[in-house]
Amino acid sequence: MKQISFVLVLCVAILSCHKKVDNPAPILDFNQTTLSLPATPGASADLIVESNIDWQVSLSSGADWLQLNKTSGHANDTIHITVIKESDGAQSRTASITAVPANTSISLQAQATIEQKPYNAQLLSQKTLGGNGTDNIDQAVHTSDGGLLLVGKTQSNKTGDVGTNHGSTDAWIIRLNSNLDTVWTRVMGGTGYDEAHKAIATTDGGFIVAGTTESNNSGDVGANHGASDWWIIKLKSNGDTAWTSVFGRAYDDALRGMAATADGGFVVAGYTVNKPSSSDVDVMVAKFNSSGNVVWQKIVGGTVEDFGRDVSVASDGSIYVVASTSNNNTRDVGASHGREDYWVIKLKDNGDPVWMKLFGGDQSDSPYAIASTTDGGAIITGSSTSNQSGDVGVNHGGQDLWVVKVNANGDMGWNKLLGGSGYEASHAVNATPDGGYLIAGSSNSTDGDVGPTQGADDLWVLKLNGAGQILWSKTFGSSGYDDESSLLLNSDGSFYVTGYTDNNPHGNGDGWLLKLKDQ
Repeated sequence: MKQISFVLVLCVAILSCHKKVDNPAPILDFNQTTLSLPATPGASADLIVESNIDWQVSLSSGADWLQLNKTSGHANDTIHITVIKESDGAQSRTASITAVPANTSISLQAQATIEQKPYNAQLLSQKTLGGNGTDNIDQAVHTSDGGLLLVGKTQSNKTGDVGTNHGSTDAWIIRLNSNLDTVWTRVMGGTGYDEAHKAIATTDGGFIVAGTTESNNSGDVGANHGASDWWIIKLKSNGDTAWTSVFGRAYDDALRGMAATADGGFVVAGYTVNKPSSSDVDVMVAKFNSSGNVVWQKIVGGTVEDFGRDVSVASDGSIYVVASTSNNNTRDVGASHGREDYWVIKLKDNGDPVWMKLFGGDQSDSPYAIASTTDGGAIITGSSTSNQSGDVGVNHGGQDLWVVKVNANGDMGWNKLLGGSGYEASHAVNATPDGGYLIAGSSNSTDGDVGPTQGADDLWVLKLNGAGQILWSKTFGSSGYDDESSLLLNSDGSFYVTGYTDNNPHGNGDGWLLKLKDQ
């Protein structure tokens, strides 16, 4: 009996070993069917493969703007997808990614769509500030607590966001917190015309504010050297004045640009008049230390008008100055192209010239802004009435916004005329971390590169790629006159534009602050 039982158990065991094992059904899928990617090269996203088999993936035809970190794998895995080619910005583009089993006898397929929307800009917030007169915001800078310092000029008096006025026009300074609520305001000046044009934040939490004054020993202004002088103010973080300095020569001096230097000082650019009631105007550049003392000063120009317009400090400490010039082969100025040219000057950190270059056409080409770029060069914006002459291409209308890119040696990489049939100009430009450029300008066109506008003159904001192609273009404004003055980039990809609008609740015209996001 025991032998029979043993035989039965052995038979059952043998039969069990030969019993067919059920294999799991093959699985192949993606964790999502649609994936959105920004249009910027370097943008990336992950797509997860959910599977229990070996698989292969491929992109659809024409998707050479995408790169996969792998094209095959086993079981669950992650595919990293990267944008490797620039979009033209105007059109959306799509591609599909398909997964199939490595074993071709298995009939399975997973597919996902990759979308890339056109470049665009979203208006996040806007704010007007002012009083019962005409008020302008010329620049915004970051504060240590995440807020902003705004500087400009005001003709208002004890109304709205403005305190007591000292004279005809005063410097106007506003500190905002991170919610853009007003922390404090200051109205500074004397009995004459005074304005704040530029500002930088200092390492002690305070600020250097710079502008032009026509006042003399009155109010907040000390002794004047001539008709108008550079006016430099050091403010503490609470808005109290630490010191002020009036800097200039015997006749008119005007300040137009300022940039911080790595040693805690700053460099300022503008122009100086050499003789009373004269067209002999030169570019003036000066380096100051953190206490407001002059380190060096340079005056360059020809025999007629040269107006310093802006300054930027490169990462190696070299200094870029942009000016307009009406000279032709006189003194420091070389051969001109027409009535007025872009004059770009590169200086060492001690003020010694490296090179000076002229760019333009046969008419008036007026620069207003310059920014150093990561390649050691610079980007310049302004306006041009030239047409197919010299360095200038085909003009769209009466006056175009003109962008010029130069390398570290002053050689032109490219230039672009942007605009419509009306009038365009730009007073602000910034290089962006993705290798492109943000430009703020003004326009009264409704065609060409501009498109629909809101009124007579609008604030116009553009994003260009590294080659100068328009990625997006937006106008902002009212039925009246609106203009821009500066750009400020934020670490999260958003940015501020400052300007002016005459569509306001306070008075004749208000300072205007817009916050936008590059998408």
